[in-house]
Amino acid sequence: MAEQTQSGPFRVFFGDEDLLLDQAVENLRKRTGREILLLDGDGLHGDDLLSICETRSLSGANRSIIVDNAQKVRHSDELVTFIKERDGSDPSLAIVAVVRHKRFTVSWLKAMEDRGKSVKYAKPKPWEVTAQHRRILKQAKRLGVELGDGVPELLIKVLGYDLRMIANELRKLSYLVDGGVAEKKHVAQLAPHVLPAEPYEVAEAAFAKDPKRALTLLGFVYRNLGEGAAVPISYSLMRLMEKVILARQMSDIGDENKTIAMRLGMHEYACQMNILPLARRHSVGRLRAHMRTLCRLDSLVKGPARSKRTRVELALLSIAT
Repeated sequence: MAEQTQSGPFRVFFGDEDLLLDQAVENLRKRTGREILLLDGDGLHGDDLLSICETRSLSGANRSIIVDNAQKVRHSDELVTFIKERDGSDPSLAIVAVVRHKRFTVSWLKAMEDRGKSVKYAKPKPWEVTAQHRRILKQAKRLGVELGDGVPELLIKVLGYDLRMIANELRKLSYLVDGGVAEKKHVAQLAPHVLPAEPYEVAEAAFAKDPKRALTLLGFVYRNLGEGAAVPISYSLMRLMEKVILARQMSDIGDENKTIAMRLGMHEYACQMNILPLARRHSVGRLRAHMRTLCRLDSLVKGPARSKRTRVELALLSIAT
């Protein structure tokens, strides 16, 4: 979490960790002594927001206006001028903008940041495991439940890193252990019958040459999506193939990791951790053969071919073994 530390009547909360954004708004709404007005920026024009800001409370109380989805507020030069000229020492009005995006460039939000404070709530990167665990432990503390050894890791393994979903499971655990310590056995009792799995995870398992895991994840995806799973799985295999074969070719001619990552449009560390290890498991010749197989598969699953799942499984196994 990164923040600007200037004082002032304006706050911008932004990022892609929706649960933390919601909790920040919830904390503001619990504050006493101020009139709270919550607006949705979707469909809201800046001139209308300005009109609301300039209207004083009928009760005479100080007001806090919270604008959710603030990135969707339509532009208004007058609103920018109002923010820039607003007396920062006047406590009668505070504006909080909630931007559900990793960054923002809208002029009125930039003016808010310049005159106040911004707080970023970003999801940890996939390789930032310690940060993920820290978020989970903080949510557990918030809910009054103590976690035993290995519980954060198990929650991520079962649910993936989805903080909102994990927080829901932690709430259930708090009732289950009732003041005790939540252990792995308690997580197992609450684990959903259908484990979540995404098509890209199937592709990653195949390229990692882990056929057992690939087929297990394939089963989960089919259970969740039905027969329509063939198309997104084929697409994920093709997308990952393009990255892996390019990474392997560039690696073979001696290109540096930084150059490969730049060509793939990835962060260097992410490329080094996620793509290059997969590329090293395959030769260029085998990757080209797999590419031909995947091209045929992509055509078949989008057409009226029979036994699409069997064809997906065969393509998967040809890569994974």
